[in-house]
Amino acid sequence: MAEEKKFNSEELGKIKDLQTKYQTITAKMGQLEVDRVLLDQAMERLEDNKNKLTEEYVNVQAEEKQFVSDLNAKYGAGNVNLETGVFTPAQAAK
Repeated sequence: MAEEKKFNSEELGKIKDLQTKYQTITAKMGQLEVDRVLLDQAMERLEDNKNKLTEEYVNVQAEEKQFVSDLNAKYGAGNVNLETGVFTPAQAAK
């Protein structure tokens, strides 16, 4: 049988130090992955909100387009002063 040899305290300390470093790094890698999952979830929520706002924006554009069309049908082409409410018809092309 081979003769047993004993590591000195410095060597044992170094081995334990390396193990601790590996454990710390492994824990940090795990936490990083958890953070990544949480970030992905937050990104999904942001994307959902963006899509809802984009849809609302498109709806407001359609509402504006219809309103302008209705005003043009009622008053004709022209400009309105939003402060006074006065409508000035556009001059006909000559």
